[in-house]
Amino acid sequence: MGNLRVAALQMGPATGSRKEIFKRMLNLLEEAAKKEAQIVCFPELALTPYFPAKPLYLQDKEKYFEELPNARIRPLLDLACAYRLGIILPYAEKAGEKFFNSALVINQEGNIIGKYRKVHIPLSHPDSQGRIRNYEDQYFSSGDLGFPIFHLLGVKIGIQICYDRHFPEGFRVLALKGAEIVFLPTNSPTYGQIERKRLWEALLTVRAYENGFFLVASAKAGVEDGIEYIGGSCIVSPKGTFLARATTQDDEVVMAEINTNLVWEARKDLPFLAVRRQEHYLPLCSS
Repeated sequence: MGNLRVAALQMGPATGSRKEIFKRMLNLLEEAAKKEAQIVCFPELALTPYFPAKPLYLQDKEKYFEELPNARIRPLLDLACAYRLGIILPYAEKAGEKFFNSALVINQEGNIIGKYRKVHIPLSHPDSQGRIRNYEDQYFSSGDLGFPIFHLLGVKIGIQICYDRHFPEGFRVLALKGAEIVFLPTNSPTYGQIERKRLWEALLTVRAYENGFFLVASAKAGVEDGIEYIGGSCIVSPKGTFLARATTQDDEVVMAEINTNLVWEARKDLPFLAVRRQEHYLPLCSS
C-alpha cells in the first residue's frame, strides 16, 4: 500500500445527550477529512458515556446498547462515503440475548465490512485495597469472533479494545495473520495513579515493537462523571517510536502519515515471528 494517513480521534468527557455526543463525533470526522485522513478510529464505547464505571442496574440493562447499523448512525456512514474514509466505530452491541463491547469496521464506501468483539473483559472484583472500580463483566459477554483481520484501503488491519492491551496473545495472533495496523480504542481511567499514564505508553510501545506493526490508540480523555481518563491518544510505529501524540484532554484529531513498507522492514530487521517455538507454548492453552 505504501503511504497512508491514519488518525486517532480522541474524545473528551461524554457530557450532554447522546445526540450531542454523536454531533461531536461527526465534527471530528469532518476535521479529520479536512486533514486528509484515510482511516480513523474513535475511542471505546464512543456513542455513550463509559457506563461500566458503575454497577449494573436492571432497568439500565439495555439502555446503552444498540443493534447497528440503524438510522441513528446513517450520517456517519454517509460521511465515510463522502470523504472516502475508513472508520473504526466502537460501541455497546446488542446481539439477540447477548451484549458485547464491540467495534464496527466501515469502509470508504460507507459499508460495514465486519466487527470485532472485545475478548478480555475486566472483572468486578475487589482490588488489593478492597475497591471495585470496573463493572464490565456485569454488562458484557466475552467476544466470540476471535481476532479477525479486515482488508481496508489496501491494508490488513486488526482491532483490540482497551483491556485487551494487557494480553499479548491477541496482538500476536493478529501479527501472525498479517496485520499491518492494529487499532486500539480505549476508555482507561487513571484512578489517580500517575504510573498508569507511563505504563499506557510503555505497553503501546512494546505491543507495536514485538509484533512489527503500526498501533493506533484512540482514547477517552479528561474527567467524566468524576473519573479521570488517561487520554494520550497516539500512533506508534513498528519500531516502537511515537509518530503522533495528543496534546489536549479534549476532542482532538491525532494524525500521522505512515508507510506500511515499514512493517516489512521491521519484521526483516527483527524477525521475532520467524523464531517462535510453538511446541513450548502449550501451557498457555492448558492453564
